[in-house]
Amino acid sequence: MTGDDGRAPVLIVDNHDSYTFNLVQLVDRLTGMRPDVVAIDDFDVDDESAYAAIIVSPGPGHPLTEPHFGRCLALFRRRERAILGVCLGHQGLVAAHGGSVERVEPAHGVLSRLEHDGTGLFRGVHDDVHVVRYHSLASRDVPGMLRVTARTPDGLVMAVEHRELPHVGMQFHPESVLTEDGARMIANFLARAGVPPDGAEAPRAAPGPPSATEPESLVRYPRWVEPVDLAPVMLRGRRRAFWLDSADRRDWSGRYSVMGYLDDDDTSVVVGGPEHETPGARAVPRRDFLGRLRELGADSHGEDSGIPSMGSWVGAAGYDTQEILESTEVGSPADGFFLRVDRVVVFDHLERTVRYGASSVARSDGVRALLDAAADAPHPETELGPIVAETDSPWAAYVRAFDRLDEALRAGDTYEAVLTFPLRYTIPGDPLDHYLALRARSPAPYAAYLRHDEHVVLSASPERMLRVGADGRAEVRPIKGTLPRDADPERDALARWRLATDEKFRRENLMITDLVRNDLGRVCRRGSVAVTQLMGVESYRGVHQLVTVVEGSLQEGTTPVDALRAVFPAGSMTGAPKRRTMELIREVEREDRHLYAGAIGWFDARQADFSVIIRTLWGSDGHYRLDVGGGIIIGSTAEAEFTEALGKARSVVDRPLREVTPDRHSGVRGPDSLPPARN
Repeated sequence: MTGDDGRAPVLIVDNHDSYTFNLVQLVDRLTGMRPDVVAIDDFDVDDESAYAAIIVSPGPGHPLTEPHFGRCLALFRRRERAILGVCLGHQGLVAAHGGSVERVEPAHGVLSRLEHDGTGLFRGVHDDVHVVRYHSLASRDVPGMLRVTARTPDGLVMAVEHRELPHVGMQFHPESVLTEDGARMIANFLARAGVPPDGAEAPRAAPGPPSATEPESLVRYPRWVEPVDLAPVMLRGRRRAFWLDSADRRDWSGRYSVMGYLDDDDTSVVVGGPEHETPGARAVPRRDFLGRLRELGADSHGEDSGIPSMGSWVGAAGYDTQEILESTEVGSPADGFFLRVDRVVVFDHLERTVRYGASSVARSDGVRALLDAAADAPHPETELGPIVAETDSPWAAYVRAFDRLDEALRAGDTYEAVLTFPLRYTIPGDPLDHYLALRARSPAPYAAYLRHDEHVVLSASPERMLRVGADGRAEVRPIKGTLPRDADPERDALARWRLATDEKFRRENLMITDLVRNDLGRVCRRGSVAVTQLMGVESYRGVHQLVTVVEGSLQEGTTPVDALRAVFPAGSMTGAPKRRTMELIREVEREDRHLYAGAIGWFDARQADFSVIIRTLWGSDGHYRLDVGGGIIIGSTAEAEFTEALGKARSVVDRPLREVTPDRHSGVRGPDSLPPARN
């Protein structure tokens, strides 16, 4: 079913929410046709006649004060089309007819039992249905032209239906991964609108394990060499080098480690202006960096082996290369850089084999000579020299920022916001020695050493941002929820159990799970986005983590960098809704994040593998920065979140701060002393 102009039968008006594309995927599966999506800023009310049904998405704010939402209020007063309002859209339906929308006890990521009347949206829905709620505004009563069809057990209005017009609203989120019978509710709305389920629901096949074939361009070395033995021989003193290091191997990652280096005039790309260009290195402003990576990837044809090969790109893209918020900053290599692979050694930890290659025979022979030297070299020492903490406690500023975000949560502007802060250190000596000590202290599946001239990145990240296989299958592994390990086995087991069952951690993780589903839904095929692990506990050297796995199959013509741009920055480092929450983060965090919360990894035209930049020291000339933080939700306390953040820092350094954290009630609160907003 299409209109005369070939349009889809369903339009979704997107209020800049981070769950809209979960609705898109759901409608696509039910109808066999992807709905049209228009941002509220671009929505023309007069365009609605082209569609059989319109869905007004969730979003931040209040329906009577949110910019541009007046267009949706006007839409609800028209009679022509079937309209469904979800969350903010539902509130808009109530407000358009004179009802009140007020602050209530926030319910962000809360699973609630629904009491419904079994009609309309709820035809065929079982009586004891549970739904996911993301809201801090709601209605307790509605005007006479609306009929309440569902409430929570404590009386909040959860769904309404207009008595004369084909307009309905849901306060809860039918598209959430944990909402029961959500697809049936949407199908009921579409059936009433005359949109038939004329497309067979696509199978929700999840991606299989990563494929791996031997890259043909690489030569097999006759004996096993430990990466830690080759690193001092190959990387020490190199100004442009990389080591993607599977220091902590898992069943889902860690078969390969990859190491290489460039000469100073070999090809690389950095964030910055003309002053940052050097022989071989081209500079690109922050706002254009990810777009430039897409261009580079299109010309980089790997060997579909699941690992970097000649011509692939390895490096880091910092948080501030994001494309969601406007920025006029040109940036610098502290915001990102990528190296074009020219010499490479690949370690297969499963088969215990080593392969190597280079762009010329002479260079390949040089790599072979380095392997020969490393095979007989002594195992390197991993003692880290003195670390001098340069940061006094950021507690006072943290509390002010926390209080601002807490108010935003209660006002409905965000469901979860990730608040972070930087810690600074002086660490004299060779950066490679620092990295060797870090990987010994805190081995991680996505450990990495990167260097571009004076800029150094030393990472012990456990979190996969995105993997794309040559078959177009994508995987994201968001982490939300962290507790420190305990030396006592019984207490350690208790911490693991608490992480798995604590309601706060599970709400945090659910919100980001639905956000990641949304982000992948932008670029994945109908019905392919699936949660294959929901809130599993994974244990590392210093912490337990609550991890979800979301997978999907990319649409035809979507490149790995397209997929990266869809999920970037990682939702686990922003919160939701992503756009509005990032605006709040920019307001309360006193400095740019630069590399932190961005991505480290590699890509070519068909494949990619990226981690989230957390648990990472980065800097230059012996001065390093370590950023830490965590998700703020309703029920969070500044004390607990600050303590958790410092616990994450201690997985990297022994003493995160120069001074002891003060008591919360030491005169640091007050709205007049908020950090200044950054433009």
